[in-house]
Amino acid sequence: MKRRKLFMIGNSHIDPVWFWDWEEGMQEVKATFLSALERLREFPEMKFTCTSTAFLEWFEEIRQRAAEGRWELTGGWFVEPDCTLPSGEAFVRQGLYGQRYLRKRFGRTARVGSNVDSFGHAPSLPQILKKSGLDYYVFMRPRLADPAFVWEGPDGSRVKAVSLPSEYTTWFYEQLKEQIGIAGAAMDAAGTDALPCCYWVGNHGGGPTIENVKSIYRLREELPDTELVFAGYEEYFEAADYRKAPVISRELKRINTGCYETDSEFKRMNRLCEKQLVLTEKMLSLCRSMTGGWMAECGRLGTLWKGLLFNQFHDTLGGTEIKDARDQAYAQLCAVSAGCGQILAAARQNIMNMIDTRGEGFPLFLFHFGNAGYDGYVAAELNWFCKHPLTLLDSEGNEVLYQRVHTRTKTRNYNIGGRRQIVFRAKLPEQGFAVYRAVVREPSVVCHGWEIDRPDAYVMENEKLRVSFGRESGMLESLFRKETGCEMLKGPVTYDVWEDERDSWGAVQDKSEGNRGAYRDSGEKMRLSLIEKSESGPCRECIHVIYEYGNSRLEQFWYLYAGEEEVVTESRVFWMEGWKTLRMRIPVTEEGAKQLYSRAEQPYGILKRVHERKEEIFPLDTCNMQRFVDVYGVPDVTGIPDGSGEPEQSGGFGIAVANNGRYAYLVHRGALLITLARGSIYAQGSGAAWYNPSEGYEYMDMGRLDVTLVIRPHEKQLPADVLYSMAERASVPYSYMLDTVHEGEKKLKGYTLIQTSDPCVYAAAVKKAEDDSDYIVRLIETGGRERRASVMAAGRIFEFRIGAYEILTLKLNPESGSARTVNLLEDPEGDGLLS
Repeated sequence: MKRRKLFMIGNSHIDPVWFWDWEEGMQEVKATFLSALERLREFPEMKFTCTSTAFLEWFEEIRQRAAEGRWELTGGWFVEPDCTLPSGEAFVRQGLYGQRYLRKRFGRTARVGSNVDSFGHAPSLPQILKKSGLDYYVFMRPRLADPAFVWEGPDGSRVKAVSLPSEYTTWFYEQLKEQIGIAGAAMDAAGTDALPCCYWVGNHGGGPTIENVKSIYRLREELPDTELVFAGYEEYFEAADYRKAPVISRELKRINTGCYETDSEFKRMNRLCEKQLVLTEKMLSLCRSMTGGWMAECGRLGTLWKGLLFNQFHDTLGGTEIKDARDQAYAQLCAVSAGCGQILAAARQNIMNMIDTRGEGFPLFLFHFGNAGYDGYVAAELNWFCKHPLTLLDSEGNEVLYQRVHTRTKTRNYNIGGRRQIVFRAKLPEQGFAVYRAVVREPSVVCHGWEIDRPDAYVMENEKLRVSFGRESGMLESLFRKETGCEMLKGPVTYDVWEDERDSWGAVQDKSEGNRGAYRDSGEKMRLSLIEKSESGPCRECIHVIYEYGNSRLEQFWYLYAGEEEVVTESRVFWMEGWKTLRMRIPVTEEGAKQLYSRAEQPYGILKRVHERKEEIFPLDTCNMQRFVDVYGVPDVTGIPDGSGEPEQSGGFGIAVANNGRYAYLVHRGALLITLARGSIYAQGSGAAWYNPSEGYEYMDMGRLDVTLVIRPHEKQLPADVLYSMAERASVPYSYMLDTVHEGEKKLKGYTLIQTSDPCVYAAAVKKAEDDSDYIVRLIETGGRERRASVMAAGRIFEFRIGAYEILTLKLNPESGSARTVNLLEDPEGDGLLS
């Protein structure tokens, strides 16, 4: 009989934040690494591995042990993040900053990606891992029947992966023996003869102990059928035979799905920081394109990115840490946001100062960094003398119709001073700006949105949609598409209150023996308190609604803009209900439908899911999304269409929803359910008799939560670029600044930094190269097929090939014409350029 071989991995997975704050976490890193170095000196055969390059900056001896091959450089990322919730670019930066640090400090990069404790793994990660120099991947959650497999991404990228069948912590001899038995049984069941098995003292630091190592020596004698080898993960992967390993091409099953719903405000701030960091880099790139040099502020971006990445650790972004640690993390994200704001302001001023703004009136700069040109509505609040008239001109000098709406301040100026907020339709270039002008003269048409044109408080209507609210319920009851004469809602939109005693991770609790905690739709709903039409004019209408439940209130502003096929709702949720969850229920089809489909944004990808009809909802039914989800039915069509060669939706129906900071949705009984607030207890786990009513518990999501949703009904399959455009609109796709009149070097009405030739290829990131003054342009293919396309960068055109769902990174110098493809670490790779 062939001996089983276990590669014994002396490791440390350290939670820098969990039941402790970040400073205590970093102290435990120090204690763990000092202990690990002592063990390496005491036991020459032992080896040690750890992740998170954020931890490696303190000890010179680590460099020596790494050179000996006894301190394995694994992970390659800044921390072990949540592996579903961060954006695609955030995952890229984990590898960019982590791997480049390892190369600079140790002369090599990691080959093994490791996220043993993360709660599920996005399907697009194989490509991100591979293009970050990581050929292998280790995790523990979820555990798979075939622990050794090949993980394939939508683009075809593959990494060898292992799902650890045994725990990553083993405190004592008995536990280590038990875990070796579990790993051995998994090998027998899967028909493999080699797996890794971890040993160490867990989450609050500690590392491998003397007892751990001596236990392995002892078990070598006690288990003659199992070879126990001190090793690192890379040794395992290089020795293991993966020729017959199964290939898995999907997300690695959702687990701890409550983490998609907890701490809504922290998640909204995370989304904001992700957006601001990318936006800041694009603004700096625009400034460099116009001025010829990079601003010194570029040097701050890496530090700001790391501030975000550290707080995307899985217990932080997942919302399972104690409140004190959470509040520290939130403050750190606020610092990231404020830092981006400072750099954005400086870059914006540099750009505006370059422009000769002399002429009639005052220049209104409108910036837009979306992939396609923006043809939509802008709300701009201007400082404008209260007695002066205002005419708005576009970049060609044509008068623009605008609608006056209320300002953010409730103070009215009639004699001196004054502010004015206007809404108007603007046409803006992609990745650039346009210059409009505000002129002191009477406009052709004066429209005040508070002078209601159509007073019906229950109906909003434009050329495309009629949006109706129930006259007794006050709920949205109709999204009627005029072009086709179809009603897209199959019932009223309701705000359902769920009894939800799940723990932070989403597990149903054992409050006491034989008494499980509740998780179910209570049947209660928020009830109408007020409904009124607050705006009506040629640009938009607004219906203001307030609903109440218990001590909680939901205040909504529903907007319908002229000519648009979507409706926008801005909500203020004042939630005060512990152990209750508020969900917005949008009926997509009749309750008896057998199945529905969804497409949800993932990190640099879109994941398609099939939702079979169920009578009950279980915790793991909650799905994750990023900025959008599209739920639809496909009658008489097999498969899930996506515009990439699969069957086109015929006679179908659906509703797409984009959001500014929500990550959880369910599909149940013909409806899309979006979680708005979840009142779970901070850092509370499950277990027998854990709940003690005499203790004082603090609940998440208490107080005000802001939610913006863009809702679009459709009968045909929506192209991916439309979904991405909706996502941009949900988080305000423009910024503006009213400048003064001054001289400048350039006489421009507008400017475009980056422009792609194909709507299914979008420029997700534009930044300064890490090593020189070139541009890095990150392109994402969204339509599911290989393409030839071009990108115009700072006035020069570069042609390229991009594969289906590929993340393609170009390193460009428009001045010299040099161009090459690079990987996510900005190292040269295979040439995807045509010229």
